[in-house]
Amino acid sequence: MTTGLVKVRTKIGQQPLRLKMKTNPDTKEANLSGGKMVFGTGVSYSANYAWSIRDVRLDGDEYARYNGQLNFSNKLLEDRLSILNKLYFTGVDDEYDLTGRDPLGRIQSNKDKTFIYGHAVEYKPTKDTRVEWTANVNYTKRDDYSQTLVGSDVRVLTDATKPGTNEGVFDAGAYTSRIWTRGEEWSVNAKLNLRADLRLFRLNHGLLAGGEYSFDDNVGEGKIFNPLEPPNGSLGQRPLPFDAVPALKSANLYFEDNLNGFLFMRPYNLTLGFRYEMYTPRSCTLTGCSTTRASSSPGTAHSSIPASG
Repeated sequence: MTTGLVKVRTKIGQQPLRLKMKTNPDTKEANLSGGKMVFGTGVSYSANYAWSIRDVRLDGDEYARYNGQLNFSNKLLEDRLSILNKLYFTGVDDEYDLTGRDPLGRIQSNKDKTFIYGHAVEYKPTKDTRVEWTANVNYTKRDDYSQTLVGSDVRVLTDATKPGTNEGVFDAGAYTSRIWTRGEEWSVNAKLNLRADLRLFRLNHGLLAGGEYSFDDNVGEGKIFNPLEPPNGSLGQRPLPFDAVPALKSANLYFEDNLNGFLFMRPYNLTLGFRYEMYTPRSCTLTGCSTTRASSSPGTAHSSIPASG
């Protein structure tokens, strides 16, 4: 009923400073990490740089990747309240020019950079209840270029962008395809969960109630190329700016009850739940939400565990 989660154990707080380096003929990598307590806040950091040769036969066919992460963690209210903030950055440096050395005359440049901020709060009012809040902002700056020689037969092309009758261009033979990708990618997500474990009517209940919200949008020039020199020889392709595609917003509410116990001396597990999803919600009031599309999905899941012995 809820989206899948991956539990990751991160090293936060007091840590010795470590530097690891690895090298071989076609790959080099360095890692730096450490952490310390500053005014009651656990601060940890890590940085990584990797350099590799894709094809040892081609001079200049190299690739580099770098990233860094900074974490801040706090434990309050006798460790019942945990707060975690993460800052993450990654980028690539991928440029090569094989003009004169490669039959296809390939040129490629990739300077994408990604910034991520993550925030998580967990509060335990009692030993059987828990409130969880997570949110993150993901931003990517796209800056790519690709060029290659494309072989092609006789063809008739047009650079028209609207349906109708248009004058065509007659062409034949190979051509150089050039593609730029420029723009910004945004992704914002937030989730609130309320969890409680209780025993009612001689049954063990694991209750979960919560909601999620996500926002995804791309802005900028997007894919840029000459329609008379289409990528990979795919006739009919047109440049598509990121701004031409509207942002995607979604929100949902859900409730689950995980029942477990014994029936006829055999253990069982049964999950009942309900999820209400809204796509591109426009506005919400106490009486409901105005959306482009909404759906609801009740569901059940159960499992029986054979008794051992």
